[in-house]
Amino acid sequence: GPAGLSCADALSRAGYSVTLYEAKPFMGGIPVYGIPGFVLPNAVIERKLRQLEAQGVELKAGVKAGTDVTVAELCEKYRAVFVATGASKPVMPNIPGETLPGVYTANDYLMAANVYNKPVAGKNVLVIGGGNTAIDAARCAVRSGAESVTIVYRRTKAEMPARHEEIVHASEEGVKFEFLAAPEAFAEKDGKLCGLVCRRNVLTAPEYPGGRNGVAPTDETFTLPADIAVLALGFTAEPIPGLKTNDKGLIVVDRETLQTSEDGDYAGGDAVTGANTLVHAMAAGGRAAEMI
Repeated sequence: GPAGLSCADALSRAGYSVTLYEAKPFMGGIPVYGIPGFVLPNAVIERKLRQLEAQGVELKAGVKAGTDVTVAELCEKYRAVFVATGASKPVMPNIPGETLPGVYTANDYLMAANVYNKPVAGKNVLVIGGGNTAIDAARCAVRSGAESVTIVYRRTKAEMPARHEEIVHASEEGVKFEFLAAPEAFAEKDGKLCGLVCRRNVLTAPEYPGGRNGVAPTDETFTLPADIAVLALGFTAEPIPGLKTNDKGLIVVDRETLQTSEDGDYAGGDAVTGANTLVHAMAAGGRAAEMI
């Protein structure tokens, strides 16, 4: 992903021999399988990969760190290792019906369109979440030909973490918004998704001055029709065996050097900070290269 590409680029430019590992069968990370082409064209990442190859970087896809090869083995083989495995494990709502046919994680939904060019089509599409990934999924649904696309968010528009410009673009493209709605269960008919049962929320006062408004459930429930539902509730990191992590599963590093608990091993990006922006990940990769 962005952190690994950035680190490999900086190190190879500095004259080091670099090998870049990727767990998936294709390189690029979130920019390739999680960001739609109309936001960030895949050609940009492909061009970067060809540039890295020209600089002598060896690309090895389909190799998962901690499983196919351990961090300890990599540290024995190389003078330094940078772990930039990101945060791509989707947060699940843990509500009834989330395994029904028609319910997708944002990762799977966006990958179908971005990587395999087989967008999942539906008549009524619901996207649950309020971040940039939710906006991307909704705009993908519009392009797949859905008749109705609605983003379901538990707070109001003012609290949405998505970039304002992206929210505006989605609105202009016909995406609807159902605010102050908390998912309670997926409804089914004949074993397939047919709707989403929601509970109406109300805003409450912030827990501390300057904080974000809280939410509280009411007695009101309602059902939104859907044959496709996309879960975009955020992402967490998958712990890497052999590395010390905190209670959130994030890799623990020295703040100054970015070194992990394993000698000769460094880490950065979303695997350390939790889900953040592409730019922050790229910056972490560049800083790690300096430390190495």
